[in-house]
Amino acid sequence: MKELVVISGKGGTGKTSLTASFAALASNAVLADGDVDAADLHLLLAPEVRRREEFRSGHAATIRAADCVGCGRCITWCPVGIDITEEARVFAHSLQRAEAHT
Repeated sequence: MKELVVISGKGGTGKTSLTASFAALASNAVLADGDVDAADLHLLLAPEVRRREEFRSGHAATIRAADCVGCGRCITWCPVGIDITEEARVFAHSLQRAEAHT
């Protein structure tokens, strides 16, 4: 069995297109699209999915107290769509209270 890995830290370089081209040439390929933001290889190949697994990174979004100014931008900015609205609201409120006492 031969393995080919196509990887780059930059988006838009053609990794998915290149991988789809190689896969189309292969007679018996096993493919895994590991792009956590936009796994689109299936759109080009329409493969038979034999198995699916749920992805869990093990990391939770948190507010770094040392960097937070209480602006609330993290609520709408979060790139992974985690709802930290309540945590941010409580944290911002505690910052305001701390500033009022100084």
